[in-house]
Amino acid sequence: MKEKWKFTWRSCTILSLFLVLILDSFSTQAQQSHLLGPVSLLSYTKVVNDTAVRGRVVTKNKLPVDGVKVLVANSQIPPATTDIDGYFTLDLPKDFSFGSSNNIIVFGAKLKGVGYVVSRSNNFVLITVNREDSERLNNVVIFDSNKKPISKLNILINGFSYISNITGKIILKGTITKSAKFQIRDYRIISKVFVQKAASVHLYVSKVEKEVVKKPPKPDTTTVKDTTEKVDTTDQKKDTTIQTLTARQPTVTNRKTYIDADFSVLEKAKIIFKLKSEKIEKQINEIQKRLSSDANLDSADRARLQAQLEKLQRDLAKNRADYDRYQVDVRRRIAKMKKLLSDTKEELARTQLERELEKQQAFTRNIIFISLALIAAVVAIFLYFISRRRRKQREQLAEKVLEINQQKEEITAQRDMIEEQAIELEKRNEKITDSIRYAQTIQDSILPTKNMIHEVFQDSFIFYRPKDIVSGDFYWFTQKDDDLIISAIDCTGHGVPGGFMTMMGNSLLNQIINVDNILDPAEILNLLDAKVKETLQTHLREEDDERGGDGMDMVLLKLNLKERKGTFAGAKNPLYYIHEGQDDLLYIRGTSMSIGSLFSKKGRTYKSHEFDIQGDETFYLVTDGYQDQLGGASKNPDGKRKKFMRQRFMDILKSGSKLPMNEQKAILDREFEEWKEIGDQTDDVTVIGIKIDLHKMQNGHI
Repeated sequence: MKEKWKFTWRSCTILSLFLVLILDSFSTQAQQSHLLGPVSLLSYTKVVNDTAVRGRVVTKNKLPVDGVKVLVANSQIPPATTDIDGYFTLDLPKDFSFGSSNNIIVFGAKLKGVGYVVSRSNNFVLITVNREDSERLNNVVIFDSNKKPISKLNILINGFSYISNITGKIILKGTITKSAKFQIRDYRIISKVFVQKAASVHLYVSKVEKEVVKKPPKPDTTTVKDTTEKVDTTDQKKDTTIQTLTARQPTVTNRKTYIDADFSVLEKAKIIFKLKSEKIEKQINEIQKRLSSDANLDSADRARLQAQLEKLQRDLAKNRADYDRYQVDVRRRIAKMKKLLSDTKEELARTQLERELEKQQAFTRNIIFISLALIAAVVAIFLYFISRRRRKQREQLAEKVLEINQQKEEITAQRDMIEEQAIELEKRNEKITDSIRYAQTIQDSILPTKNMIHEVFQDSFIFYRPKDIVSGDFYWFTQKDDDLIISAIDCTGHGVPGGFMTMMGNSLLNQIINVDNILDPAEILNLLDAKVKETLQTHLREEDDERGGDGMDMVLLKLNLKERKGTFAGAKNPLYYIHEGQDDLLYIRGTSMSIGSLFSKKGRTYKSHEFDIQGDETFYLVTDGYQDQLGGASKNPDGKRKKFMRQRFMDILKSGSKLPMNEQKAILDREFEEWKEIGDQTDDVTVIGIKIDLHKMQNGHI
């Protein structure tokens, strides 16, 4: 029997070791497969596409950089130039791979230089240039000599055509800097004014009068009918070109072809419009010369020529307006197709990467599942033999101790009963404690993290100390667009009852503010009061009438730092604050009515208090737990424990207001422990301090 058992044990051990080695081998292969998958470092770059590598050059602010050269060092590969959106394509020979000597170069700096950072994903190279955008322009505004904006004016900026809107403003595309070249036909640029804050340039221009060179009149052999026929022929060509531009519906596979074709058609349309304008201008000049020089014209011919002149002038204005409109429409379509083409390529690359990763993960999961199944089978066999051996041992021992057990049956029964009762009590106590601690975990999960509040209010602290495992206090924070809303709430009672109230309060605040989008503090408190009353009246039993005073005391503060406005509403608890450069601790009283109290007077509502944030401000949101703490027995003559009191609490806030927030929290903690001494904590305590620094706020921080 022993030999058989030894053989079984050795077999199981050897099989287990063999399976572990197999699992380790598959795991290593999976890791290597992942490293050599679609996402690779530039140090190991084997070009997937044998013909090209696509990429983009942007600034550290994610703005495209156009017109820069991108090339491969130590190679004969032609350099690529970024387009208006910062994209480029490097045409590579087959089987080309990047090494240490042929990195990608931008502006002459090497790949790992300090000038920029390069990242690569699925044959797409993203180059982030480390340069400032202080010279970059976002828009251009054109004014005449009387400082009035000029609308619908064509202007060339670095060779690209733009049209000003009704306010004379032009929104720029790509990387346009202060050194850009501005060209306006028939206009002279008087001066340039750069507006640094708006990253804008104001151009003041004046119209250039054309000199008319008089030539001897030639006999007019062209009739009005001939002129009309020529204009109509040009109209037909123009309409054909415009139909070509507007009739296209490009698909994903031929967008680039359509973009190139649109540029070509646009140039043709430009030539046609220009020819038509020149012909119309020529006809206008000829008619004007006849009207001014031919004295033999009778009144009927003169009226007919004048009508033809007005029609040609209208046609000329319409032709120019049509060209401007068609140019804007076509360029807008080209820009949209470029963006869609770029998005499509990025989406295809991302989809391919996700599929490769999914295959690798599925392979790894299958290997792990099979290995675990085999290990589980071995363990099950091993446990079966152990169980069978122990069962036989127990049977043998049971026979030997049977007589002893019969003699001690009564004593053992009594002892077992006592032990069972003790174990049962211990289990119940453990279950209750575990339930309460789990309730604490749930309660902690609904509280905003201190890091989340610290990211918004960098100079702040939260002094939060529950009396029991579960607290009746909680704090709440959210951000809605430019509004920051923070609150400190004290629910009736503490421990488990108070914890249930905090869960209800947190849920109702989320519903009112985040779902219903109610942002006025007074309206928030009024809705919260109504919903808490409704809940308590629904679930309160008749014998619990004495609990009709249950509710919440709270302080709620809304800050809009962009508008420098603050709004406060409180239920019993005040808002403490200190202005910059002042030593006095001020406060705004809240409405003397608890949230959800069934004993409050009907018709009373909460009020909001608005104020301006004029400088650096410090706000304190507190519950009454700190000032109600009993202690100080060693400091009182009668040796009795007394409340800390509100005035002593305000003196601590006032004396430490100029210190950093973390030091203020340390002072509050030390004073609280020294006053409490060895006594128990009286109530849940919450103190929140936030300091607003307007200088940091202007730089993007609070």
